[in-house]
Amino acid sequence: MLMAMIVCLTGLMPNSQSAEISKPEFVEWNPGFFWLAFGLSGTHSEIQSYLPWYQYDPENAPFISSQVALSLRPPKSILLDFTKNDCIGIPIQVRREVTQEIAMNTLKALTIEFYPITINSKLQMFDSQPIFTVGPNNWTDASNVIEIQIPVCKEIVGASKKFLEDSYLNLGYVFKYTRDLSTLQAGISKCDQVIDDKCIISTRAAGRVAVVTNNYQSIEQPALYSLEIKKLQDFLDSKPCFPGGVGNQLLSNVYCANASQNIEILKRELPLITAAAEKAAADKAAAELKAKQEAEAKAAAELKAKQKAEAKAAAELKAKQEAEAKAAAELKAKQEAEAKAKAGAAKKKSTITCIKGKTVKKLTAVNPKCPSGYKKK
Repeated sequence: MLMAMIVCLTGLMPNSQSAEISKPEFVEWNPGFFWLAFGLSGTHSEIQSYLPWYQYDPENAPFISSQVALSLRPPKSILLDFTKNDCIGIPIQVRREVTQEIAMNTLKALTIEFYPITINSKLQMFDSQPIFTVGPNNWTDASNVIEIQIPVCKEIVGASKKFLEDSYLNLGYVFKYTRDLSTLQAGISKCDQVIDDKCIISTRAAGRVAVVTNNYQSIEQPALYSLEIKKLQDFLDSKPCFPGGVGNQLLSNVYCANASQNIEILKRELPLITAAAEKAAADKAAAELKAKQEAEAKAAAELKAKQKAEAKAAAELKAKQEAEAKAAAELKAKQEAEAKAKAGAAKKKSTITCIKGKTVKKLTAVNPKCPSGYKKK
């Protein structure tokens, strides 16, 4: 049934978006099992006169005694992650407070319409056509609670995590019900619409859903659920319940029935919440361990790179020093060789021939020179 409802939304999405709506990986429901109840104006007897299905039965239908036919349970916050899908569904639980037969026989006017989502906006949300409607056709089984997925798409809110941080989504909804025209008094009530001699009256409201960018917040949820269960149970244990009203030392049976019902629902949800929290805790621990290992590996790699760079610099310095020492040694050796060669050349004897007239003398010595009056031949 719900899949058929979701498929019908395809034509209402932007053309560039995928028809597939994914469920958010993390949903935080309001602690205390918060239901948004749409009230009907008037006393119990007045409502009974124009809504045949209305029954004042606080023990079996406590919400009806609070003058509502349908209740909503919107989430407190959800995780928006558009990396896998372009559209994510906001889970909304709808609970009918009347029998299935009554819900299906109210001239298709007992409905809740959901209007397009805006982000961090105070603009009017009822100017456009509804994107989703829950009505009599949805009550086809024995369950009085259904969960629907209202699409929110990347094209509307953007995909940047930085943009989504500390954001919230506004969702508009309208609850419609019927009244017989014959029961209306002029000037007291005004019909929003008339269908088959029936006056359609609507009540408008808007809800806010906070946006988170990681699912680690779910780790604390089991504690919140357990605390709320204890709070409700302490409420029931505080005073006896009294059908029909509140005495000085008694609780209204309406409050007792609501508290008991909420305790049962919270207890049914707690194992799922606990499992999700354990998974989130394990994911967080794994992510922290991975981050620690990556940090340690990075530090080790940086240390190794530093040591390698230092070793390379030391080797280059040593090679430079050795090259400089070798060059100095070679220069010294060359200088010594030149000096030695010069010294050797200076000590080497040579023979010259000196002539004076017909006299010829040969002199052998180190750097020989002809005597005075002689010329070197």
